[in-house]
Amino acid sequence: DSTKIAGIEDLLESNYGSLMQYIHKSGDAISGAPIAVYHNWDPEGYIRISAAIPIHGKAKGKGNIEGFNIEAGRAVYLQHFGGYNTAASHYIIDDFIKEHNLSTKDFIWEAYITDPETEPDSTKWQTDIYYPLK
Repeated sequence: DSTKIAGIEDLLESNYGSLMQYIHKSGDAISGAPIAVYHNWDPEGYIRISAAIPIHGKAKGKGNIEGFNIEAGRAVYLQHFGGYNTAASHYIIDDFIKEHNLSTKDFIWEAYITDPETEPDSTKWQTDIYYPLK
């Protein structure tokens, strides 16, 4: 799916809802925290995002829901604590990547470890950020 920056939260909320309905109906077991895969970042235009919920096994998919894998490999990883505005953490990762002359793949992902419904204090929300390396 794609959206402008202002629409990211609504897009992910809608897509996670659809994914949860699909998973519930399919009987698949969830194996991890919700993920947002960012295929590009365009602050002035549209951002392509894949909302994902890890499951055990392989998803069959239906309609606009399809399975995909994130291949194992090396990545720059950072744990962000605080609200969902992770921009400062992405700048830290970007500086690290430049400083160490690393090459990244054409996507990154965030895993939303802490559920705001179970932890009302946004300073305790954990987002794990991954930049896979080539």
